[in-house]
Amino acid sequence: MRYYVLTEDGEFLYETHSLDSALEYAHIALERYVPNTVLIQDNATSKVTKVHFSDRCLEDDVWEDGPEC
Repeated sequence: MRYYVLTEDGEFLYETHSLDSALEYAHIALERYVPNTVLIQDNATSKVTKVHFSDRCLEDDVWEDGPEC
């Protein structure tokens, strides 16, 4: 099975062979790109899952009351 990690606009970012790896790559993508949502597409079923990390740590001057990194 193959999984593709994509931006919300459908831009290809990563390809992997396991869902666990796809989730790891999704987290990496969320750290590198401004949007807080990426997509994971299962190549076998074409099912697309939206991944949203609302608990991403932001810098203190942006979100002073947020979680500690």
